[in-house]
Amino acid sequence: MTYKIPDVPSPKADVHELADYIEIECIIKNKSVSTYEIFSSLDLLDDHYYPDGVPEDDELEPKIADTLSEIDRRSLSCGTRYPFTLRQHGYVVTLNPVLDENTREIYTFLLLTTRLDMSGRRIKNDTDGALLFEELSAYVGRNYFGERSDFYLFGTASHESNFKGKIATLIERMGEGRCFENRDEASPNRNKDDKLDVVVWKSFSDNSPGKLIGFGQCKTGTHWKTNLTVLNPDSFCRKWFRDQPTVPPVRLFFISESILRDRWYAHASDGGILFDRCRIMDYLPIKEVSPFFLSKIKAWNRAVMKEIRG
Repeated sequence: MTYKIPDVPSPKADVHELADYIEIECIIKNKSVSTYEIFSSLDLLDDHYYPDGVPEDDELEPKIADTLSEIDRRSLSCGTRYPFTLRQHGYVVTLNPVLDENTREIYTFLLLTTRLDMSGRRIKNDTDGALLFEELSAYVGRNYFGERSDFYLFGTASHESNFKGKIATLIERMGEGRCFENRDEASPNRNKDDKLDVVVWKSFSDNSPGKLIGFGQCKTGTHWKTNLTVLNPDSFCRKWFRDQPTVPPVRLFFISESILRDRWYAHASDGGILFDRCRIMDYLPIKEVSPFFLSKIKAWNRAVMKEIRG
């Protein structure tokens, strides 16, 4: 069974689930946590007593060693934006004291949107966590594309509800596609967003066609693997644009989960440029995120944490 809050991981939990649980415990307690105490509480250890949460010898059980290696990998993959540090040879996980509050809140948001049941509990304080994730992904995608890049929220987070209107706005802002054209006899609004959540592009001063464009899909939770191949930028453009973009858009796939690297190549091959939690943190443009958006993230986090604490 996949680990979801407010439950705890099962004895068969994978190392990325256990790493998430340790991170959540550290945030809830707002202090250092002993990895041995946590594993003991999950009945994943023997009954030996370890003073200060540190084992009496240098031998680690394989699952603990793998979990600590996963936490260490996250620390490296997030660049300087990982909210936790390992101490006492990795036996103790503590909050990173030098990380700014806003960055920590963003990571907490990604962590919670992974482990919460986002199908039925994603709306807190009248705010949809999945839509916040779409907007966050747009900020990150633009930062990844670099200087003079822009984005458009096309999915449910868009302020435009009419599908034809969204296509027209996208074409005008992106400068590609010429105009909307419906090659389907049915109403285009039945498509809602046709699997497209975020568009990112990088223009030139001449405003001529032929630029780097990214079509992105965004998924919270843990059930995203079946969606890796559903967005087809070429098919999307042929269905709804009068002209194809001069350079075919690349695929972007944003997920809030921090995933293991054993199937990374396969996932990236299916989904395109893959942004998991660590890659999102690596390209998080924290100074460009609006204070209003951050306030919504923090309020959403507080509501979820209140539920967890009971």
